[in-house]
Formats: sequence, C-alpha cells, structure tokens
Amino acid sequence: LARLGTAYVKHHRQNDGDSLDETALLSFFVDKASGYSGDERVYESRRKTGRDLAAMVLLDCSGSTSDQRPDGMPIWDLQRSVAHDVIAALDELGDLVGAYGFRSFGRNDVRFLRVKDLGERFGQQARARLHSLKPTGYTRLGAAIRHGTELLKLKAQTGCQLLIVISDGLPYDVQYEKEYAEQDTQHALMEAERSGVGCVCLSIGSPQDHKALLRVWGLAGHASLDSPSDLQKMAAPLFAASLRKASERSSWRAAA
Repeated sequence: LARLGTAYVKHHRQNDGDSLDETALLSFFVDKASGYSGDERVYESRRKTGRDLAAMVLLDCSGSTSDQRPDGMPIWDLQRSVAHDVIAALDELGDLVGAYGFRSFGRNDVRFLRVKDLGERFGQQARARLHSLKPTGYTRLGAAIRHGTELLKLKAQTGCQLLIVISDGLPYDVQYEKEYAEQDTQHALMEAERSGVGCVCLSIGSPQDHKALLRVWGLAGHASLDSPSDLQKMAAPLFAASLRKASERSSWRAAA
C-alpha cells in the first residue's frame, strides 16, 4: 500500500538532482569565501516520497451481516476484522483515512456511525467505536456511497481519493431492491468515479450470487475474500486499479 497515492516532494541539499538548490549553493560560496570547505550538496531533486492519498472506509452494519458462513463463522466478525486491518494499515502509512459504519431503515433513515474522522488517528477510542458496532437494519448502498464520496470531497484535499466499502455487496432496503437498487448503486459509483474517487468493495464470506455482484460492482472494483489474510495479496492491485480508473474518468469528464 505504500506505493499507492504518492506525490512528488522536493529534497534539498542533494549530491545530484534535477536543479540547483539556490540556498545550499549560496551557503557553499559563503563558506568557501570564509575559508571553509563548504557543503558540496548543492542540488535539489523531486522524488515520489510524499503521501497524497485519502481513503474512506464504509463498513456495512446491516442485519444480513449477522449471518454465519457454512463453517459457523459470523460474517460480521470477518467484515469487522477486514475493516480494522484496512484502517490500521492506511493510518500507519500516515494517510488520511476516515471510517464509518452504515445502515438504513428506509429512504428517510440512513445512518452513518462514526468510527474515525479523516485526520483522526486510529487510536484506542476509534478502535473501541469499531468494536462496539452491532449489525441491524438494511443496506441502502447508493446513499452510503454518495455520502462517503461527499465527505471525501469536502474534507480531503489530496490528489488520490479512495472509497472502500466492506459489505456483502448487494443493496437492499424497504422499497429499494432488485433492479432499482442495483441501478441506483451503479449510478452512485459512476458519480464517485467521475469526481475522481476510486471505489472498491471487499466482500468476505458473502452468500450473494456472483452475477448479481458483477452487475452492481462490475464497473468499479470488487474482491471476494475467503479470510482477512487474503487482503494482503489483493488490496494493493485492487486499490491501484480503482484509483487509476477514477483518474481516467475524471480526466475524460474535464476534457469534455
């Protein structure tokens, strides 16, 4: 993940580089005129060593996540473990990462449950909020994606922005199901990508039909995990592809 969302940073007082470091060069001549040997590192270079990534992790807290896999492991426990690992990894890298649980009870009651705000460290209080979440309600995915995208656009001033949904991947709510719910979610994903936000969904132990998941997430990124450890080999290429696709879509929109 450290390779994602990097930005060019100027490094001063280098042995070689793209251009002269005027401040270092002036100091060198002053030292030489004063009889000292002087520091000959008088170049500056631009290297991709800065962080330029903001991520929003949305954890599906709907009642369906309380189901168990055939091996008896609750899907909810696995999803929460994946959320913890993603948040902790990005936070350790120093990236801006926000995290919220979400659930709904009809179109007028879509709830965002704060785990951590963008810029807040993933400390003891944030971890306690994550582990206090309980599954109930429904999954109005389109609304959650739109709100998560809006939070990123309002609060993050980074060049790379990523929305990570941890869910069984299918939308369902009162009067929000099947084709209507799928198309609304697809539209929310397209809106996010056109604004420059990459979108991915991580499903673990999902009982949902693969074709249905492709209908919803086929235009974005989706990975089905058997266990949280699968995240290690899937996360970086999946996130990178989604960021690249969002960058291309937003560029096309700007050109149009």
